[in-house]
Amino acid sequence: MPRDDVHVVEKTEDTENERVLIQTLTSDLEDLSTYISDLMSAIPHPIYVVNSAGVIIDGNKALEHLTGWSLEELLGERHYAFFAEAAAVEKIKKETIEKGHVSGKELILVTRCGEMVPVYVFTGARIDGDSGNASYVVTLVDGTERKQTEEELNLRARLLDGATDSIFLTDFDGNLIYVNEVACTARGYSREELMSMNLRQTDT
Repeated sequence: MPRDDVHVVEKTEDTENERVLIQTLTSDLEDLSTYISDLMSAIPHPIYVVNSAGVIIDGNKALEHLTGWSLEELLGERHYAFFAEAAAVEKIKKETIEKGHVSGKELILVTRCGEMVPVYVFTGARIDGDSGNASYVVTLVDGTERKQTEEELNLRARLLDGATDSIFLTDFDGNLIYVNEVACTARGYSREELMSMNLRQTDT
């Protein structure tokens, strides 16, 4: 076989190998994209991704459910689009980039129909090694039930503090979980001291 023909065969084989490699990499990327999409959909908490320009580039169904907006409407919006205080969101963004994460920051989310929803914000930053640009993932936890519980407990505490008798609330082991002011005065302890005790100790 002439030498030129050998080069042609080698180049053809190289081209075929490169084509197969590209097809394999493309298939792998498509599989990875599908996996990430399925994973995002399966997570019960609202999640969205913000790029280095502060724009929402991805999210999940739970985010749509909480905000009332479709993902198509949210993509391309600024990262503070559905929060009551843009400045507070910018502060969280800055802290995320500086520290790499934020855990449990409280914000007020405004839904499409104008409802105010307390949420707890958790973030994780991703720094691009080449450009140094920072994107980040945001997870929201609906704080509505927690807020309602806190308000109910505060109301009950005010009612109990207004009672004229000593009131002690304990767990199953007798450890104090609430005492009113009358009980503190009668026993001669501060609330903090009594709350660190077992009910049996208060009788000594």
